[in-house]
Amino acid sequence: THKEMTSGDLDKMFNKIDADGNGNLSKVEVKGLVDEAGVANMSDRDYDVFFNCIDLDKNGTLDFAEFCAFFASISVSENRNDAFAEA
Repeated sequence: THKEMTSGDLDKMFNKIDADGNGNLSKVEVKGLVDEAGVANMSDRDYDVFFNCIDLDKNGTLDFAEFCAFFASISVSENRNDAFAEA
């Protein structure tokens, strides 16, 4: 089963990833999360496409709202997969 992440969980994770403490996540900081989690083995080009998809305002960084939106989209996707698995 999947544990829902709370806003507090997301805040802690965001602050941990935000190595320079500027309140935004750079492409390098997010890449560290992706690599550490081992969720995908992406080429640099694929990673650029991925980052551009989650960088909603296209400013080259993720703010907390964009970070939360990304995790919300993952949660929705996982819930759909769970529903199909149960069918």
